[in-house]
Amino acid sequence: MPATIAKTADPSAPSAMYRRVEASFLRQGMMQHLGARLVRVESGLCEIALPYSDRVTQQQGGFHGGAMGALADIAGGYAALTVAAPLNTRSTFSPGSTTASCAPSAGWPRPASASS
Repeated sequence: MPATIAKTADPSAPSAMYRRVEASFLRQGMMQHLGARLVRVESGLCEIALPYSDRVTQQQGGFHGGAMGALADIAGGYAALTVAAPLNTRSTFSPGSTTASCAPSAGWPRPASASS
């Protein structure tokens, strides 16, 4: 009988969580425009690199606060996604409008309490 070789996961292969976040991140037009790249995704953590360039500076040559705020928004949202229960959400945007909405189609997780 031939020996069986157990297949092990490639430690350098991206995790399912990383691939899930990456698939969404690559659809983030602003992040792509700014040149941001996804570096690391773990439970409760998302690291995004934003290289210094003329796309992300203000008039005095420093990083623009808007670029940094957008980066924090995206990284924080993806970090939360890694620990949140999956929700089916529906986002809508009306062209010509300044209104966008995102409504969960399932209930939100209950808020944490001091006793939990």
